[in-house]
Amino acid sequence: MVSLQNSGWAAEYTLVKDLNESVQFIHESIMCREEESTYYTIPRQPQGAPQQKVLIYKEDAAQLPYEEQVCRDEEMVYQQEPLEEKVFVVDRRRRIQRTTEWPYRFFGLLSMYFPDGKKSAGSCVLVGPHHILTCAHNVYDRSKGAWVENIKVYFALNELCAPYGEATGVRIYLDNRYLDKTNTYYKDYDIAFVVINYSIGNEIGWSGLMYLPNKKFENKKIAITGYPGDKPKQMWTYAYL
Repeated sequence: MVSLQNSGWAAEYTLVKDLNESVQFIHESIMCREEESTYYTIPRQPQGAPQQKVLIYKEDAAQLPYEEQVCRDEEMVYQQEPLEEKVFVVDRRRRIQRTTEWPYRFFGLLSMYFPDGKKSAGSCVLVGPHHILTCAHNVYDRSKGAWVENIKVYFALNELCAPYGEATGVRIYLDNRYLDKTNTYYKDYDIAFVVINYSIGNEIGWSGLMYLPNKKFENKKIAITGYPGDKPKQMWTYAYL
């Protein structure tokens, strides 16, 4: 179990949801280091190339979560504006073709299944031996008050090739302020921590985590990597100031 106290995510707000109650957990802490106002964990890059598995990705196209649908709907409205009112933006995203190379292999595609039969897709990053970080809206539908029932994870997915096979989510940690429908700032807590069913991080490595005040991000180049809704089954990255 991750130690949330040092990361600014107070344990008193942590909500735990078990997806597989037969799994036994050993409660430990991920080592968190501190320098001034910065908290961080150390990434792990294993020696040598990890062994790959042969798995063909056969999932059907999934529906985007509501929060991401809103963004795309706004983009569609924007594109329908008169030509003279448009501001043309260059798409600077870059596709990652070699997804099994460091440091891309620990990014994954999520397939989520909800009680009403809805299926959605999202991105995640491995941040520990069997720990992934994703958005809360991927695992909890606020509009219906429904938790996800099943999570499948495919690290380094590239089109139909899932080089490290399939993992499943077994426990979710969520900030309960995201669930509060009276909280107008719920988007500030749109983050979830998911434990998966085996320690694949010992094979492929994992990313570090860093907690910083907003001012520390000023004039810094930030890269976002994952599986965008308009590029299904493909890993893309985008860096900006």
